[in-house]
Amino acid sequence: MSDTPLAPTPSARRTARRRRASVPQLVLAALLTGLAVALVVLLERAVQLEAHLFAQAIPTVLGASAALGEHATITVGAGGPMLFSMSIGLACSIVLLLVPFLLIAAALLATGRISVLRALFAVAIGAVLLEVVNTVRVLVIAALTLGDGVSGFGWGHTLVGSVIVLAGLLLTTAGMLWIAARGRKGQAVTA
Repeated sequence: MSDTPLAPTPSARRTARRRRASVPQLVLAALLTGLAVALVVLLERAVQLEAHLFAQAIPTVLGASAALGEHATITVGAGGPMLFSMSIGLACSIVLLLVPFLLIAAALLATGRISVLRALFAVAIGAVLLEVVNTVRVLVIAALTLGDGVSGFGWGHTLVGSVIVLAGLLLTTAGMLWIAARGRKGQAVTA
């Protein structure tokens, strides 16, 4: 037996090189981390922005009036048979769901496990999908409330809305991980 250490194989050297983050990867990782922190710091503003989106989607999709008031409150159904207000709070927003996606993408970038373009694509697709899912959830809650009042709100908010968000979160997470795990030219990355 020899005391000489074995040299790494060419495959091991390529894997080690591939796992080192480049300067652009590290810069984007820092930017995504900063964006995650900014979303937490500016949480109220982000929720208000999302409430504005909901207030635009309700009349477009449901045909009911919707007016955004103070503190992210949306008044729905003015001039119709059902008038109610929805207060959009932290639990109604995707902001805190988006923060982990940003941090996961930043970690993958910082370890060199994902390219800059792939990370940008995954984060953009994930953010858009999460927002679409959450907007659908709020639209369903508003539609059920318009149709069945408080009972509709209860069903829409606790059961139907939760199922929509959980299914959307699972699909978005799976999609982002699939995008992140893909290698060059469509080949899966192997360790």
